[in-house]
Amino acid sequence: MQSLQRFQEERRQLRRAGEVFNGGNLKNFIIIIIIIIIIIIIIIIIIIITITITITITITITITITAAAAAAAAAAAPPPAPAAAAAAAAPAPPPAPAAAAAAPAPAAAAAAAAATTCATATG
Repeated sequence: MQSLQRFQEERRQLRRAGEVFNGGNLKNFIIIIIIIIIIIIIIIIIIIITITITITITITITITITAAAAAAAAAAAPPPAPAAAAAAAAPAPPPAPAAAAAAPAPAAAAAAAAATTCATATG
């Protein structure tokens, strides 16, 4: 009699275990796995977009700095030798206010161009 009761109890437990896997719990488990996979894909896409934006900004800033350095070097470079010799041979004209104001213009223009490009690059 006792073995029959034990057999029936084991049979009930196995039936409950089968209901767990054949019923709604397995469906819920599959849905959870699908949601986790979707979340992982979204995270990967966000990482790729972030890396792309970072590379773009880095390249833009590098180009800006290079352009600003080239403009500063061009503004600071001495005039070519033939022009300097001709300027030294010619009598110096009296300094005019317009000439004094025009002297810092190349450096100011280079700084303004660099600032504009940098502001455009950073948005």
